[in-house]
Amino acid sequence: MPKRQPVSVANKILLSYLVLIVCMLLLYTSHSLYQGISALNREIDGTISDYSYLLSNDARIQDMLKQGKPDPVTIAYLDDMLERIEKIDIIVVADENAIRLFHPEKERVGYRFEGGDEGSVLSGSPPYVVEGVGTRQQQRRAFTGIRNERGQTIGFVMVSAYSANIADMREEVIRQVLVIFAIASLVGLLLAWILSRNIKRTLLGLEPDRLTELYLQKEEVLDSLEEGIVAVDYHGEVLTNAAARKMLDVSYDGSEEQKLQFIHTQLEPVQQDGIAIRNQEMDLSEGTILMDKIPVIEKGRQVGAVCVLRNKTEVQRLAEQLTGVNHIVAALRANTHEHINKLHVILGLIQMGDTRAAMEYIIKVKTEEEEDYILVMQRIENRTIAALLLGKKNRAKERDIHLFLRKDSYLEAHNGYLSTSDLVTVVGNLLENAMDAVEDSAEPREVSLFIHSSAEGLVIEVDDTGSGMAPEKIDQLFQRGFSTKGEGRGIGLHLVQQIVEHREGTIQVESEPSEGTTFSIAICKKRKRL
Repeated sequence: MPKRQPVSVANKILLSYLVLIVCMLLLYTSHSLYQGISALNREIDGTISDYSYLLSNDARIQDMLKQGKPDPVTIAYLDDMLERIEKIDIIVVADENAIRLFHPEKERVGYRFEGGDEGSVLSGSPPYVVEGVGTRQQQRRAFTGIRNERGQTIGFVMVSAYSANIADMREEVIRQVLVIFAIASLVGLLLAWILSRNIKRTLLGLEPDRLTELYLQKEEVLDSLEEGIVAVDYHGEVLTNAAARKMLDVSYDGSEEQKLQFIHTQLEPVQQDGIAIRNQEMDLSEGTILMDKIPVIEKGRQVGAVCVLRNKTEVQRLAEQLTGVNHIVAALRANTHEHINKLHVILGLIQMGDTRAAMEYIIKVKTEEEEDYILVMQRIENRTIAALLLGKKNRAKERDIHLFLRKDSYLEAHNGYLSTSDLVTVVGNLLENAMDAVEDSAEPREVSLFIHSSAEGLVIEVDDTGSGMAPEKIDQLFQRGFSTKGEGRGIGLHLVQQIVEHREGTIQVESEPSEGTTFSIAICKKRKRL
């Protein structure tokens, strides 16, 4: 593993700048909140204390207390004050017995003051501010006593603000400070982003740790590819992956002579002309490879070239698996081989002069082939699949295997669920897999095929009398490359699974050791036709 790259100086500067901005903003916000809330508390306490003191010295209030009853003019004056002054919610005037002479809620006049915090002012204490609960809710209250000419307390004035309203005002202060914090943060982030953008422009928009991660990922991805990759930039630096080094027989470091020779012969013309070359063959000691040579263009300027290498033999084998050509070819080969054997028998009988035996043999062969041919052609209207089955039957005979089509099978000429090429791949691989399974088994060595297409769906079943499989092997059957028959196999069933899943069908495998195996495929969704 490459050593982890340290944080760049540019990133350290950026981080320090962000930390400084955050710290300064937090200090400013904390100080502003403290100052703002403290100032608000002082303002509210000052307002209610000032008005409490002002009203306690008002002659109209004093006269009302001396008279011992509410005065309409004084009441109107106090109501108007409550309307005009925003930070005051309650004004109460009470006599020496704490009986209200004025209250914003007129129905409470004449009743005793509530809260229990009026005792001190009635005892002659100086003005004070307390938290208390009145008739409705929590309040911030300012008390001031009212005295007569002899200095005796004849009542008091209480001016208060609801704690809920004070909390709203505090929230407004906090909101204003946070707005300033947000604006300052956005400005700071914008400046930090501009600085970061200038720094990252030289790093292609990536941080050093990300560049390291991408480099390691690129190495792993390239080395995991089956295709070989050879790339060269305008500086002459060469990049190869493991598959390319294996195909070209170049060591990891590779001699400069090997690299320069390949670049000169294969990539230099592409770099000069800027024209891509596809599927060009190149003969090597290990076989033939196909090359795609492509120029690399960046912002309208050629900056290098890439060569993609593929093993031609492997490409052909995979193409045959995907298209089902290998099954058709195998079927034709089996047909040819079977007919040649029969012709040899007929030729031998004629050379021996036994014409009668030759004729009987010809009739017997004709009868057997007609029986197989008639059943297949009656039940399988798709001529390609019918030809595949007839060829597979001859191939099975060569391997001493009885392959037969169930009589309740049916397949129309143009199937609505799978294309003909997909049918060739699915049926061909399932039959080939079943014949491989029974080839080394004891008698009877039988493989049966059931295929039926209807409006409800397509069903394909292949049964064999082979040795069966353990449950753990069933789970691995459809893995690409898994095979019990050696290297270079294990693609057929994987392709079958891909086709079935693409058509949203199901595939089930039932197998027990010594009991044989059954593959069942069901597809209910019709394919779209162009």
